[in-house]
Amino acid sequence: MRREETGFDHVGFWPRVAELLIDGVFALAAVVLFASLFTALHWYGPAAWVTECLVLVAASVVNLIVLQKLTGQTLGKMAMGHVLVRDDGRPLTWGVVIGRYFAMCLSLFSFSIGFMLAGWTKYKQTLHDLICSTYVVRVPRATASRPVQRKALV
Repeated sequence: MRREETGFDHVGFWPRVAELLIDGVFALAAVVLFASLFTALHWYGPAAWVTECLVLVAASVVNLIVLQKLTGQTLGKMAMGHVLVRDDGRPLTWGVVIGRYFAMCLSLFSFSIGFMLAGWTKYKQTLHDLICSTYVVRVPRATASRPVQRKALV
């Protein structure tokens, strides 16, 4: 579906599931890397587990907040050729991206119904998109292979 005001192709439920899975694989890979390192160093127990949890949180923050603020894309969005944009066309701010991260947690805690909204809403928005006034759209083919600046799209 195209949004008349922007002309962008809005990304629906299943492609967004795929990008979320790619993001999850990235975070899991970071944890596995550190867990392997800890095993090689014979470091076990609660301290190692806490460190692994912190690595998971750090990987998620870098991917879901920092990358998204700087490029409008997580690793999953980059792989799928999608970008996050605000509905008013302004650049993403730290407040919007951080707020969207916590709103995404709200989507998770609602038995993922917040994510399923992408299949039911007119502009394919999830609960966290609706809360933060954002959309996920397809990147034009010419720019899909490199990080996208939202200003070039809007």
